Amino acid sequence: MRSTLEYHTQFIHALLCLAIALGAASSQGQTFVTNTYTVSAEDFANPERGFYLHTETRASAPSPVPANLANLRINGSRDPNNAYVARISLLLRVFYLDLFTNAPISSNHLNTIDADFASIRNQGAKAIVRFAYFQSPNRPFPEPTKARILEHIGQLAPVLRNNRDVIAVLQQGFIGAWGEGYYTDVFSTAGQTFTAQNWRDRSDVIQALLNALPRERMVQLRVPQQRQKFLYGPTASTSTNDNSTSILFDGSAAARLGLHNDCFLADATDAGTFSDYDGATDSQDTAQLRNYMAQATRFTVMGGETCVENAPADNCSANGGRADGDLGLFHYSFLNQGYNANVNDDWVAQGCMEDIKRRLGYRLELIESVLPPDVQPGQSIPLRLELRNTGYAAPFNPRGLELILRHTNSGQRFFAELSRDNDARRWLPGTNHLLLASLSLPTNLPAGGYECLLHLPDPAPSLYGLAIIRFASRTRPH
Repeated sequence: MRSTLEYHTQFIHALLCLAIALGAASSQGQTFVTNTYTVSAEDFANPERGFYLHTETRASAPSPVPANLANLRINGSRDPNNAYVARISLLLRVFYLDLFTNAPISSNHLNTIDADFASIRNQGAKAIVRFAYFQSPNRPFPEPTKARILEHIGQLAPVLRNNRDVIAVLQQGFIGAWGEGYYTDVFSTAGQTFTAQNWRDRSDVIQALLNALPRERMVQLRVPQQRQKFLYGPTASTSTNDNSTSILFDGSAAARLGLHNDCFLADATDAGTFSDYDGATDSQDTAQLRNYMAQATRFTVMGGETCVENAPADNCSANGGRADGDLGLFHYSFLNQGYNANVNDDWVAQGCMEDIKRRLGYRLELIESVLPPDVQPGQSIPLRLELRNTGYAAPFNPRGLELILRHTNSGQRFFAELSRDNDARRWLPGTNHLLLASLSLPTNLPAGGYECLLHLPDPAPSLYGLAIIRFASRTRPH
């Protein structure tokens, strides 16, 4: 699949480190050239981050995946209700299994779900995935039993594993209206406080989802208290904390459970996001749950949508609010472009929308590269790169990292893997990161000039050369 790279070189905007000249004579000493880079303020799409496109389909009335995703990535999307354009690389795909509350999922519908993923793949996009059964918050709720949900997850497991390449993250879903975990009589007691059994039942669903997904994919939970209860049991309090740095990317549940907030900035608790479902919520509960979410999302995925207007809290920070501040505090990677339009458009009017568009998720800037300007075939050369992440979050899924030497005349490419010692998921915001490596050049490397390109490809062979991370930097003379 590496040949596909040549069709996407301009879209990559992989950065030119310097030109390396190769000759036949041996060098008597080694000198180094330092390249520095200017920062680009351009808004552009990058994989698994940014504003997303909300899409949904019902088993009773299937709706296809939009066919213009490639265009939305390049030219952007303007929702009819919004006053801004967002370049889209990510969509939320909600599958409503409304025909199957009392039956297994049919093989025909499983094939339909698989076809949706194929369409997303063919268009070079990624999906946030959720399964649900109904939308109404009114009783009687047309919900399945816990046993039926677990059966459905088992049926979906092969589909999820086979399409792991285009699944950015799976949201818990399945429970309650819109799959958001509330409005249920199966998993809560009279719709109010939760019992220990309610928490255990919800944890069984989460465990089934973790089992159904490959280990390199995360599950987003709707409220931080659910994460506490899953990891530490039904008696865990809102003051429970965990050390996320001790389990980085090890495939454990703690490393794979992210969060999503679908009522961002709605009120003091974000419409129940920071509530204590064991009883009455006080300000201390809310403060503890906010702190828990801030810590848990440093190395796990976070996203969501705005919900209702709540000025001044939902204003830009320059206008006395905490919109852009909380996006950074909770490490948001994505938000719904289309909802809530009034809240999102306020950010346009107040002047922070362009910065939010650039900073959702990761935004990587190359600061400096140091390399020798003249090297020989078979020589080992040191490499030093310094970069900065100015986004709200780090990349949350695995990424490749490689250096590409491209012959300036023939275009022939040679690849050096750097990802064994460098993991982009560790590139937290607000800190400079050093990449140090020693490259052994092939002995048969043709003489001539070479461009040196830094490339962060998707690990999936099906997306190599497609879902590429672009840097927000341009070269300038050293």
